Amino acid sequence: MAYIIVVNPAILSFAGIPAGRSTVATILAAAFGSLAMGLYANRPIAVTAALGYPLGFGEAPKALAALPFTGAYDLGVIALKLDIAGALRLSFLPILLTLFLMGFLDTLGTLVGVGAAGG
Repeated sequence: MAYIIVVNPAILSFAGIPAGRSTVATILAAAFGSLAMGLYANRPIAVTAALGYPLGFGEAPKALAALPFTGAYDLGVIALKLDIAGALRLSFLPILLTLFLMGFLDTLGTLVGVGAAGG
């Protein structure tokens, strides 16, 4: 998440938005978004169930485990249908570069963090 504090203001500066203000806005948005998701996603998933069931928002499980998909596992519809030449057009370069950098920097941040924690 930290890389967005540098990347987002740099991108927005090309649109004419001052770097200082966009940096503060990016930090506030990232902090608020992280806090909101942390509080929302980590709701305490037994109290919620206990309140949701009597209010009609859920139902008791029918089994302890179930298969998510029971149909035929046929990949023939999508197998070998990837249009690599179409994705490598010059017009897609900014999109591919953005996706690459996001994945690379996210992985690099995780690697550095876990490496530092593990010594």
